[in-house]
Amino acid sequence: MLDRYTAELRSPALPLVYGARNKDVKRVQEWLTLQGFATGIDEDFGPATRAAVIAFQTARGCLRDHNEGVVDAETWGALIAPLAGAEVLQTGASSFGDAVCRIARAHLAAKAREVGGDNRGAWVRHYGRGLDQSVVDFFPWCQAFANHPWFRAARELNVPLPFPLTDAGGSPSYYVPWVADSARRAGKFRNGATTKERIPPGSFFFVPGARGGEHSHIHVGIVLADDGTTIRTVEGNTNEAGGSNGYCVAERFRKKSTNDYGLI
Repeated sequence: MLDRYTAELRSPALPLVYGARNKDVKRVQEWLTLQGFATGIDEDFGPATRAAVIAFQTARGCLRDHNEGVVDAETWGALIAPLAGAEVLQTGASSFGDAVCRIARAHLAAKAREVGGDNRGAWVRHYGRGLDQSVVDFFPWCQAFANHPWFRAARELNVPLPFPLTDAGGSPSYYVPWVADSARRAGKFRNGATTKERIPPGSFFFVPGARGGEHSHIHVGIVLADDGTTIRTVEGNTNEAGGSNGYCVAERFRKKSTNDYGLI
């Protein structure tokens, strides 16, 4: 299993002040926008960013006599509080699947989503362990999101993954068909159109591509529950229509028989 990825939780060089121009300013601008204080995401700590910082500090109760419009440690901590909260250790989980579902729900509650463009932003980099669309040409992050609760649950419970999510070199795979094939090789793959068994909570669901057949899955997420005909899910990089290249982590209900599965 992979070590914990913490880069998005680590503080930049603080304080950040008016006039700064660097990637740390971009991180601040992302979190301001994610927190409802939208400003340009351009690495320029100009007047608009300063005004957004002051508005955020006022709303969150971290405005002090000495830090108006300055991103200090207290302000930074308030900015990244949603991610820090979602990454709190899930104590009391009864099983691997329970831990996976708890972690997925925590990220759902934190309202994880893209910011700054398609497949970009702090949440996407966190799931992609540093990758987003600004680093690689094509990074739909649904598999990166689905992998994250599995890696965390395995590490926190000190148990092996149900099937591999990393390639021979130890790098995580974010390619949905590869992960579906990994489930198949491990005997953990189930065809939704034919399986009669209940899908255990914490398992992956795979959305087949329009052409059907093997190696054509286009989207993935976490199964929270299976009532026999419908699955309840948490999934990343989706939208209101359940698309495979959306913008947020969402809870959805899907027809069981139209999806395939990688069991825990």
